Amino acid sequence: MAIFLWSIFTSVGAVSGKIYGVFIISRIVVGVGQGILFPVASKIIQDFFPFEERSRANAIYQSGGILASFLAPLLLVLLIMIASWQFSFHLIAIVGLLLLFLCGYTFRIHLNSKARIVWRKTQIFLVSGKMALGV
Repeated sequence: MAIFLWSIFTSVGAVSGKIYGVFIISRIVVGVGQGILFPVASKIIQDFFPFEERSRANAIYQSGGILASFLAPLLLVLLIMIASWQFSFHLIAIVGLLLLFLCGYTFRIHLNSKARIVWRKTQIFLVSGKMALGV
């Protein structure tokens, strides 16, 4: 949901560039979407990685933010010079939506496999309970 809000309101900011109130509200919602990112990313890393690998996953995640802070101005200035600042906002919003679909697909697979594991454990528990009761 945070990526969706972030992407949509990034694009709204581009459309409402001359209407300052709407632009400011869109930037506030973008900030809220970014604020939610770290706790969600931490939970995702906790669910996807074993304990021994979490520090490396967190380091890679944190490095991505630093790398983006370095590369974004270079790439976005070039993009703004070629097209416009509104186009760069729309392009970033599209990348965010593509990331959202990629994450949704990945998490759906992960949740389905996790649900199958829980179901198998439940089946084993029920069978062992029946065997213990002599049913």
